[in-house]
Amino acid sequence: MKIFYQHLFHIKKSEIRRNISLLIGGNGIAQVVSLIIYPFIARLFSPSAFGQLAVLFSIHSLMTTVASGRYELAVVLPAENRHASALISIGLRIALILSVLITPALMIIDHLSELFNFNLNINGWFYLLSLTVFMAAYAQLLNGWCIRFKLVKILVGASLMLNISTAFIKLGLGFLHIEDGLLYSFVIAQVLMTGFLFLMIQKSAFKPNIQPFNNDIIPVAKTYINFPKYTLAISLLNTFSTNLPVYLLAIYFSNNLTGQFSMAFALLFKPVILYNGSVYQVLMQRVIEMHHKGKKIRSFVNRVIFRTLLIAILAGVMLFFLVPLIIRLYLGNNWDIAISLCRVMIPWAILSALAGPLAFIPNMFNRQFKSLVIDIFYLLLRLCALAIGILLKNAILAIGLFAFAGVVVIFYQLMWYRKLLIEADQNKEQVV
Repeated sequence: MKIFYQHLFHIKKSEIRRNISLLIGGNGIAQVVSLIIYPFIARLFSPSAFGQLAVLFSIHSLMTTVASGRYELAVVLPAENRHASALISIGLRIALILSVLITPALMIIDHLSELFNFNLNINGWFYLLSLTVFMAAYAQLLNGWCIRFKLVKILVGASLMLNISTAFIKLGLGFLHIEDGLLYSFVIAQVLMTGFLFLMIQKSAFKPNIQPFNNDIIPVAKTYINFPKYTLAISLLNTFSTNLPVYLLAIYFSNNLTGQFSMAFALLFKPVILYNGSVYQVLMQRVIEMHHKGKKIRSFVNRVIFRTLLIAILAGVMLFFLVPLIIRLYLGNNWDIAISLCRVMIPWAILSALAGPLAFIPNMFNRQFKSLVIDIFYLLLRLCALAIGILLKNAILAIGLFAFAGVVVIFYQLMWYRKLLIEADQNKEQVV
């Protein structure tokens, strides 16, 4: 008991631990509510319905990646707040233009598909992308603003709003037997979450000064041009390559297998994404602050990695043996393929938990071009991995090789991040 109180005291004393604990705790509550409801949702909708959602959501993710030119990642970097506000203005301009173009683009694609008999099956949900993409881009920009000013409670509230509303809307639409309930629940929850972020930031002491035209727009856009130039391409490649199994399983196997993969991926990577998102937001702000003050950062980052590694390995070993029991009790008997898919992805999930919170390091040192080269190689490696499984008509092998490609590339990224941090600390020693 004494050790517990000592640990609690250290959390309260350390700002970064307190913020990480708050984010993980708040997001954890959202995930627990979602997980409690998920067994009902899994029985109300078929694996094929989840497969359809996975395909459509992957298209939304691709569009959202380019929606703000990745300027939301730069919001935390400027020394002056007016430049951070200018970055939000720039991102909103790009998002508005893209969102307006989505509907006519879909009409043209739909017309061409009918003309050439492609059968792309563009339904009404696709046209809601104009709304969801803009809302998601705006939320990303506001999220960057919250990170800059350590508005952790607002970030937690937004996460609760998104996850809990999504879960309950899916449940309600499932009981009403609405065919596209999974799709519409995402749209409604996205609007609610973005509206919440906007209102909470407006009530705070740190409101961005968003102006369509001012003298800072062009100079700031040029200063952070590497974000749309390189980071955008990196994010687009990463999003596309991560969603490759969804596209290819749907094309070469079935919506059922796609749904099995999406469920396995969600169950395994939701805790990883929860941890990565929470730690990334706090760690990035802290490390950049230390870097600006001329402090060494490698030992600090190493401590975060070591603690994560211990927890991730223990969780991974336990999950390998317990996943059959968990999935059969939790989701029912229609999800047996998800058990094998979960098991082959565990090493990839462990490495992702280590590297995810450190993804800002190349941006901090302006090394986006090398990140782009790595992601191009990663995409090619993933394509080869999936191609082998598809040629052998073995979906488990395809996902296993896909996960192994992730292990190889992420391990290399971790070694590169380590080298960048060592070089940064050595440069500080030379300055001193």
